Amino acid sequence: MNSNSLVLAPKMTCETWFMEESLKPNYHFALIDNENLAKVIDHFNNQDALEIIHNAHKYIKQFLDKKKEFHIGILVLAKYFYYSGQLDLDKKEYEKDILALIK
Repeated sequence: MNSNSLVLAPKMTCETWFMEESLKPNYHFALIDNENLAKVIDHFNNQDALEIIHNAHKYIKQFLDKKKEFHIGILVLAKYFYYSGQLDLDKKEYEKDILALIK
């Protein structure tokens, strides 16, 4: 989605770090299935394709901030360790360690 190509994809069925659930068919990508591939390719003229590509670029921009992504990763790990019983977030020393990592 960060290229200058129109993404052709079926309905998203998995949720990952990329937050596929928030992608809108025919707004961020061209929705296809086994039956309509040729029809979809014929339908999208150059201007429609360029608009979808532009929307995809705007969506992807939120993932390009390396510092922000690092901070989110630290918070996800902290939550994982907390829920798996490997980290007690009630202890102030852990809070200081986490805050030191994200500075």
